[in-house]
Amino acid sequence: MEWNLGGKNWSRWTVGADYMNKWRTHHSFTPGIVFNHSAARLEVRNYWRPVKHPKWTLYRGLFVQYSTFSYLFGSRHGIQGKAMVPGLTGGFQRSLYVYPNGNSIDFDLGLSVGACYVQKDRYHHDTESDCYPVDERGSWHWLKYPVLADVRAGIIFRMGRHTLPELYRRRYDVDLAYAEAKDSINLLRKNRRFERHYRDSVYRQIFDDFEHYYDSISHAMTAAPSTGVTFVGMSEPLKAVSKKSVKAEHKVAEKPEGKARNKKKEEER
Repeated sequence: MEWNLGGKNWSRWTVGADYMNKWRTHHSFTPGIVFNHSAARLEVRNYWRPVKHPKWTLYRGLFVQYSTFSYLFGSRHGIQGKAMVPGLTGGFQRSLYVYPNGNSIDFDLGLSVGACYVQKDRYHHDTESDCYPVDERGSWHWLKYPVLADVRAGIIFRMGRHTLPELYRRRYDVDLAYAEAKDSINLLRKNRRFERHYRDSVYRQIFDDFEHYYDSISHAMTAAPSTGVTFVGMSEPLKAVSKKSVKAEHKVAEKPEGKARNKKKEEER
């Protein structure tokens, strides 16, 4: 198990805890091969990303491990005891698959090396009595050479809001990406406001022109023909329509006057 410190995607420190156990499997007899191992481990890691390979995530850290063990591989003597190993760990990770909810499956490859403070005993397998008598007991001491604590090559299931490609970035990069996203959003909003204002202004101008010409046409259709009023800006088809309407009104007005004149002449006769 591993937990990110800080809860931010620019936080690059984690704390982890592991436990492994393979101890004293059941047998109807004492076997000649023994491999019992149990260990508990705490570690602190620091993650970072190389500039040339941003998809890879490297890590380094410190760990301390306490373990108990018993090994016998068919030889006459085996060893058993306890050990404490503080040391250094390192490796790299890469994301393999990202779920829509933010969880991901990652690949991890690394190793741990440290100094070993150990206490161990020697024993042998007694087939006649079917037991493991202890031949020699040892005391706690430091080994003169570093030991390989573990080699890791496995799959990690990561849970959280941020996936591995979004985690463990520098604060400067995170702030820069945030500023760019904010600027793009502000620019988009500004463009939308400009488009809305331009659309509204164009619609308003079209509506004003329509009202102007509509009022001009209505005045032209209702005005008296004798006034001789003309309207500037009237289109040629509207002028033709207005001329025809004026001529028709003249004809309608002349017909009653002509009938009255003819009737008066007949009376004089």
